[in-house]
Amino acid sequence: MVVLNACQVGRAGYTLSRIGGFASAFLNRGAGIVAAALWSVGDQPASSFVKAFYDRLQKGDTLAKAVTAAREHARKAGDSTWLAYSVYGNPDARVHFR
Repeated sequence: MVVLNACQVGRAGYTLSRIGGFASAFLNRGAGIVAAALWSVGDQPASSFVKAFYDRLQKGDTLAKAVTAAREHARKAGDSTWLAYSVYGNPDARVHFR
């Protein structure tokens, strides 16, 4: 699982023969989940998103439920950061923390 909590790192870039970017690179090298922001994000809502995302995953939520809960939590900050996160992975995946 890779979480890139920085501005615009989820955007797809272009290579000579296909779409590239961080998410594509990590997925092509075996990452099961990649979460990254598509545009600039505010510090507080970005922090809220990631904290809620990890909290829900630790509680056993599926990836889809954890992302939905994290977006809702970040939405309360009042800017568009809550929509910025693109999350790639099986929506039914669960993460087991050791």
